[in-house]
Amino acid sequence: MTIFRSAALCFCIAALAACTSAPRKPPGDPVAAREKAALDRLNLRERDSGTVLGWDVKGNTLILYVNADSIESMDVPKEDVMVDQWLAQWKSIWRSSHPHGHATLHMSVRDYYGNVLFNRTVAA
Repeated sequence: MTIFRSAALCFCIAALAACTSAPRKPPGDPVAAREKAALDRLNLRERDSGTVLGWDVKGNTLILYVNADSIESMDVPKEDVMVDQWLAQWKSIWRSSHPHGHATLHMSVRDYYGNVLFNRTVAA
């Protein structure tokens, strides 16, 4: 009888240990982490205050979320210059993260609701 009790106690302890151990997080993509850190350092929200609300990187695509009212209130040449600067910065960030890589980079500028305002591409 004591053998069964000790076996049951060992089983309960093992089950408790298995339930309380934290699952391991899969390692993140180091290239995506470097790209995100570089975008954070650009301070787009502070530099273009009221225009850039956030961003997301998906592979070779940078998605910028902007305030559509502030974009539409700009002159067209100023708007084009700002979008071209964003694309050039994305190209620079991507090249530094992929030193020997070649790709077609995409940038999508969207409003808060996800509606596409601009799409631009550039070879890197």
